[in-house]
Amino acid sequence: MGILKDDGVPAKKRGPRPGTTGKTALLKKRITPTVSAAYNATNPADPVIGMYKQSVIVAKLNEHKGKLSSTANSLGVTLGTMQSYIKKSKKLQECLIVFNEVELDNAEEKLQKQIEKENLAAIQFYLKCKGKDRGWTEKTEMSIELSKPITFRYTVAKAAVEKKKK
Repeated sequence: MGILKDDGVPAKKRGPRPGTTGKTALLKKRITPTVSAAYNATNPADPVIGMYKQSVIVAKLNEHKGKLSSTANSLGVTLGTMQSYIKKSKKLQECLIVFNEVELDNAEEKLQKQIEKENLAAIQFYLKCKGKDRGWTEKTEMSIELSKPITFRYTVAKAAVEKKKK
């Protein structure tokens, strides 16, 4: 007999949950809410977040290289649901930070290779980003320290004032 819910109907006889894709592989990884609390109590290292074990979400994030929309699609949830899973889990947040750092490192390596090949666009991009203190900018940045506030005075044309009165 299946797991009993509040309505007393066994879960196996109820059929798949509304909104699920019906894929058996995904259904096997899902844990019903009544079981999740018991699972979290016995396995605190791998808690259930939403309807999935944290380890399943991390594996999907790895599979999709940290791309949230792709991960959400593969789990059969919306992007908003995926974002709420991440808000609930410190481990998932740390996982995304690592993915972002790896992507930045990868991009920097590719940029460095282009610079070594003497790609002018790559060289200019690098200098505009990293060489600002040496004058490699497209616009002049200026900062002014004021001892008094700036006041602006303006005069409204008589025709506009008369028009407004009517």
